[in-house]
Amino acid sequence: MIFQRTIPPSYLLDSSTAPGPDSLACKVLRQQKALVGVCRTWHTIASPFLYDDIYVRRAGQLPALLRTLEGGQTNFGDHVQKLTIYCLVPQQYSDQFHQDIRRVFHLCPHLTNFAYTSPCRLPTLNLPSLKPALTHLKFSDAIQHDALTAALMEVCSELVSLSFQVPGTPANSIMMDPNLRLPRLEYLHCGITAVTRTYLVVVEQWSMPKLGGLTFKLNGNPVSWSGDLIASCLVSFCRAHGKGLTFLHIHPEYWWSMAKFTIAVQPLLDLCPALEHIVLHPRTAPPLTHPKVKWIDIWEPHVREVCVEEWTTVRLSLTQQAFPSLRGVRTLGAAMAALTDLPTNIPPNLVLNVADTFECKFLDLLLRHDPGSLRCIEPEWPEDASDSEEDADFVYCSEDDLVHMDGTVSDGSSLTWLESDSEADSDTYIERHWDAGVET
Repeated sequence: MIFQRTIPPSYLLDSSTAPGPDSLACKVLRQQKALVGVCRTWHTIASPFLYDDIYVRRAGQLPALLRTLEGGQTNFGDHVQKLTIYCLVPQQYSDQFHQDIRRVFHLCPHLTNFAYTSPCRLPTLNLPSLKPALTHLKFSDAIQHDALTAALMEVCSELVSLSFQVPGTPANSIMMDPNLRLPRLEYLHCGITAVTRTYLVVVEQWSMPKLGGLTFKLNGNPVSWSGDLIASCLVSFCRAHGKGLTFLHIHPEYWWSMAKFTIAVQPLLDLCPALEHIVLHPRTAPPLTHPKVKWIDIWEPHVREVCVEEWTTVRLSLTQQAFPSLRGVRTLGAAMAALTDLPTNIPPNLVLNVADTFECKFLDLLLRHDPGSLRCIEPEWPEDASDSEEDADFVYCSEDDLVHMDGTVSDGSSLTWLESDSEADSDTYIERHWDAGVET
């Protein structure tokens, strides 16, 4: 329990910032490494926290991770439950990448969550063969429809949660399989753009009898959208799958130009009679009503928006009269918009009065949940005498100073996959650790 309190929950880490050396994900990793490196006893207790959720930020980390999983007396693979790939896979490393992923799957029997969230497309058309026992998948828009269809066919029978960006279909490709059966799927996250929305019609033909949660993420510059465009594609989907939904989320892409349209959400509510929790886009068109909704979250508008008055009108319209079963309304800060699953990971019934208020603090992350409000608190930065002068009390501390690791821990197990962060940018590292060379 003590170690759990030293690191934030993984759902508060935005994978899109993971490659940055000063990202929150990297700071969490340093903290985890520090816990493991204290002594043999701490190493045994802290290892599950270190290996539970693995981010591969650079391609060179994957073979190093394999050496750790295959060597040593401790079977670290038993701790791995989540694996996220967020890196560029070079062309010459493609075949080896597929082999390494398959070996990781084999060495991690409890792995249930796999994500490829890199913005960079794979050099091959398909993903590596996925583990049939995977229950949670998450893909970025770098995964095109051929790879997406092939991946879903491998794990469709066990899949519980799926997050992906609806891909466009090139003229020379086969459209996604409209007859896909996902008998256990409970949650679906679809990212769509003004272009790819037309292919949502294929997804709505999938068999998803247990679907209870649905998130639509509106990607791309809102200038390309219109209220009618959004309503037409979302209404059709909810007509097909809305009957069993208890959770509906319209997630915004935060652009200053999002004020150019409003979204008619009421037609969606009419098609989802069992809804209990809804999360509203900041540009939702009032009025709204629903007899069964108990909890309402609403995203705050963009900081540069000129539609604050319209947003306030919507917020004030969320009353007991319009929602007879309503138990609470909560606003979500725009700074947390990258955390799409936040409304379900931190449900609105956690804080019902002032006594329930809580904060999550870790380095420069400060999240505060008050009654009716969940937001990030900006840190108070010290005032500098001038841009050119450093604080006299500031002492530079490198990553090696923060966490001194020599590549082994007390039982002799390798941690080189973690240490590859500090040297992976160099050509010598690539030549030493990659089985495939670097294109020149």
